[in-house]
Amino acid sequence: AQWGKATKALDCANRSFQIASKNKEQDGPMYASALNALGVVSQATGNKHKAREYFQDALDCIIKYPDAKVTMSKSKSNLDGVS
Repeated sequence: AQWGKATKALDCANRSFQIASKNKEQDGPMYASALNALGVVSQATGNKHKAREYFQDALDCIIKYPDAKVTMSKSKSNLDGVS
């Protein structure tokens, strides 16, 4: 049952990322949020290496948008939480 939920979460995160990728600003807050979601799912399924990559990419992306403080805060917090 848990694996099914993780698979569904990964599908949703991937769809979010695909939508954000089609956006003209592939380095904007929406894109960073999608990367962050992929990181959360990767971490939850035990893929810490991939989670770290997604969180770092999200942080690198969102740093250009100081007004997007919530997304930046989530990205920093998530990256710090991956051991």
